[in-house]
Amino acid sequence: MSFVPRIELEIQEDESILPVNQTPPWPSAFLIKFCVNHSINVLYPTRKIQRFAGVETRICKLLEPVKIGQIYTTLYCPQHQFLSHDKAERFFNQALEVFCVPVDQGIEDITNRFSSEIVLMAFDASFNRRSIVPVVVEIKVDLWLQYNPGIVTHFIAGYVGRLMERGARVDFSSGQVMKGIRLESSSMEQCSICLESLGGEEPAREQPCSHIYHPGCARRWFNDSSSCPLCRFGID
Repeated sequence: MSFVPRIELEIQEDESILPVNQTPPWPSAFLIKFCVNHSINVLYPTRKIQRFAGVETRICKLLEPVKIGQIYTTLYCPQHQFLSHDKAERFFNQALEVFCVPVDQGIEDITNRFSSEIVLMAFDASFNRRSIVPVVVEIKVDLWLQYNPGIVTHFIAGYVGRLMERGARVDFSSGQVMKGIRLESSSMEQCSICLESLGGEEPAREQPCSHIYHPGCARRWFNDSSSCPLCRFGID
C-alpha cells in the first residue's frame, strides 16, 4: 500500500552556478540547475484500534527513512520560453517526468508555483535587459510506504534502479539498506563475495539487488567499493 507522496519545491536565483567564460546559446537566457532529492519513508503498523461507528484506526511507527541520492542537471533555456505560463508548465512537467517525480497526485500546486515564479523572473529579466538569469530549482520528494515483509526492499531496489538509469547518485548507507536474513543450515545459498555457504548461526546480509553476503565479507568489500561485486548495484 502506498501513500500520497509529499513534494516540496524551492526556486531561487543563485549566481554561484554561473560558469566561467561560457557564452549562452541565446542572447537572453535562463541557466537552470534542476535537482531532485528523493527519500522513502516506511510506516510499520503495530496494532489496530476500534473507533466509533466501526471505523478502524491503524497505529503505525515511522522507520528510519531511506535517503536516495540527488539527480541534477544544468541547462540553458531561452528567456522567452518562460514568458508564457503554458510553456513554463510544459517545461516543468517534462522535467518531472525525466527525474522520476510522481505526477499522479499533489503536483498541481508546485507546478503552478513554478510557472508563477519563473514567469515573474522572466518578465523582470526582460524589463531590465538581463542577458542571463541563474536559477536553482530544487524538488524534495518523500515517498511513503506501508511496511510489508519482502516488499519494501524490492520496491526500493526497483525505484533506485529507475533513478540510476537517469543518472542518479545513490547515497544511502549500507546500514540502512542491507537487511539481516537468517538461512537454514541446509541452505544452498552462497556468499556473493567469498562464494562459501551462507547457512548457519550467523545472519546473512541482503542488499536491495537481492545478492547475499556474510556480514564480515560485506564489511570488507564495501569498505573499498561502493557497488555489488556481481551486478554493480551502487551504494555509498
